Parts: sequence; structure tokens; C-alpha cells
Amino acid sequence: MQVVFDKAGCKSFFKKFRSQQHQMQTEILEAVDEEINSGMSKTKIAAHERINGRSIHEFRLNLGTVGSARVAFYANNQLATVLFISTDLQKRTFTDELERFLKERG
Repeated sequence: MQVVFDKAGCKSFFKKFRSQQHQMQTEILEAVDEEINSGMSKTKIAAHERINGRSIHEFRLNLGTVGSARVAFYANNQLATVLFISTDLQKRTFTDELERFLKERG
């Protein structure tokens, strides 16, 4: 499974943690790949909107010294796209942020 990051949705998160960006990207890539391969048992639907007919899923991920983050992604065949990352752990607030991002994105 190939995993890529949406530049617009992940930029502000990685900007906050610039010195640890590579390590966090690796951890996120592995976690998304594991979720998809294990049947996405730890994910929840992140928003009502769909991208290319695919549901957007989210899950909480512990990133070590940085703390936890919520990661939103969608998968299409052998490609998963990490759409949005936030340090806001409250599900409702995260969903609001994600939906605002999706509206701005078009």
C-alpha cells in the first residue's frame, strides 16, 4: 500500500513540528498502512463527505514526544491519502476542522 500526504491538509501540522517531520511521517505511514491491512478496526468515519466515492476515515495516533494526533485519510485501491492531521483530539472539534478544510478545498 502506498501512502501519500495531502499538502494542504498536512502543512500546518508539519510546520509546527518541523524538526520531527520525517519521523512523524514514517509513523503515520506505518499506522495508516496497518489500519488498512487490518480491516480498519480502530477507525471511525470522519466526515459525511466522500472523496472520489471513498469514505474519509480517522483515528487517533500517539506520536511519542509530540503527543497524540488525529489523522484523517481515505483509501483508493493501493493508494491511501492522508488528508488532514490535527493535534485537536476531541472528535467533534476535529470533525469541524476537517469539514471546514474540505469546504475550503472545494
